[in-house]
Amino acid sequence: MPRTRWPSLIRQFFPSLRPYPNIRDDLDPLAPRIRAIIGLLLYIARRYEEALEELKKALEFDPSHCMSYLYLGIVYIELNKYQEALEFNMKFVECEEGASGSYIFLALAYTRAGKTEDARKILGELSERSKKEYVSPARVAAVYGALGEYDIAFDLLNKAYAERDNKMIQLNTNSIYDPLRSDPRFSALLKKIGLEK
Repeated sequence: MPRTRWPSLIRQFFPSLRPYPNIRDDLDPLAPRIRAIIGLLLYIARRYEEALEELKKALEFDPSHCMSYLYLGIVYIELNKYQEALEFNMKFVECEEGASGSYIFLALAYTRAGKTEDARKILGELSERSKKEYVSPARVAAVYGALGEYDIAFDLLNKAYAERDNKMIQLNTNSIYDPLRSDPRFSALLKKIGLEK
């Protein structure tokens, strides 16, 4: 399928995911990426049980598809199933061969599981890595938000804005930023980015 059709397809069915419920089967019923993306969209729509079902099928079909591990990990975080969240985020780190970005969601899983020392250890390692390679400040901000350290989180989000971190476009939809939403600085940032009027 040509890549250019993806934006129109996502716009076509994303807000409710109902106008075209069989999109994955119509495109390619065997493609794990299609299933994984559908699972991600269901996660963003906060339909976690449905996302879980879709992502399990994707992983069953292709256990080598790294993003399925990540998406399952974040869905389990939102379902408060922290053992599974940690397991799948660890598998994602392994699958990504320890890439910096893969550790962020593991830190988030540790935080939500109450294992804050483990999360802080990862944050320290990411801080060191960021001196040599790019680490998304917007993603790291989500971990600090989960830790309740809002000033650090907003400093990082402002840095992300200044650096044009592409993860900023998810501020309004991704549940990892929920702990920050009630802070007036969050709404101000959304307006600054153009995600809120």
